[in-house]
Amino acid sequence: MYFTGNSPVIIVAVKLIIFASRSEATIDLFEEACRRYGVSLKVIFFDEMSCVDGKLFYKGVKLSLDCDKFIIRWPWNAYELREDYNVYVQELLEYRDKVFLDYKCLLQYSPFYEDKLFQSFIFKKLGVNFPNTYHFSKIDDASILLFPLIVKKRVASRWRNNFVINNYEELKKKLDELYIGDFIFQPFLEIARDIRVMVYKGKVVATVEKDVIHEGEGVVRVKYTQEIEIGDKKVLDDSVRVAEHLGADLVGVDVLELKDGSYTFLEANLSPQFSALKRSTGKDVADLIIRDLVSKSEAE
Repeated sequence: MYFTGNSPVIIVAVKLIIFASRSEATIDLFEEACRRYGVSLKVIFFDEMSCVDGKLFYKGVKLSLDCDKFIIRWPWNAYELREDYNVYVQELLEYRDKVFLDYKCLLQYSPFYEDKLFQSFIFKKLGVNFPNTYHFSKIDDASILLFPLIVKKRVASRWRNNFVINNYEELKKKLDELYIGDFIFQPFLEIARDIRVMVYKGKVVATVEKDVIHEGEGVVRVKYTQEIEIGDKKVLDDSVRVAEHLGADLVGVDVLELKDGSYTFLEANLSPQFSALKRSTGKDVADLIIRDLVSKSEAE
């Protein structure tokens, strides 16, 4: 503490660690926000970690959590989902007092929270609008489906492994070399707008329209086009309900506005990326998180 005139100024030196995959696109924004608020930041990538005899190591040295708080970003590689570090995450959650975001969700639902089949049960349980969802273990069982339909990988990132299928023969050909149990099936919907609702700690902080751009050879890019208002307050309330049910502090809820004016929920994304949101709307989620971190540190 020091004084300027008669007023004391309290300097809170907060140490933060962020655990993330190499594909994490928000690190630059977190670094900028930490510099802005005087937070000391260390970034640890999951692929630099290892486990030796039941202990976590970082770059060959036993992991030291010399920090006040840490944030765990989505423990998958967005392009290669076989790289799953959820076991490391569960070990990190032993340090409950240091976990700043998403403790309940990570503890209770990891690694199921990104499974679209799992989420379909959550949406239905909460009574929010959600497309009819089917899952089968044998291709013959899928003959009951009506076409066209959407085939989605249960755990996938950035719209990869989503297909529009027009008939049963096309479906059999597409899944000939794939395991049908890895996919869910939903009806093809006439979409007017694709919307991301960003929820942080029980409040909607942004609603933005987005375009999903297929660039060929499996490359998919999400572009946020403009911030919008959603006239149906129930959509916003239901987005918050979904986040609260999952026990997640930061969630990107994807909602479709259909051509008939109705809305349907699509999925909930833990640790959503938000660099594109900042570029298109100026909304800085990293600033919001770090400001919240500093505020709570000052109060302790």
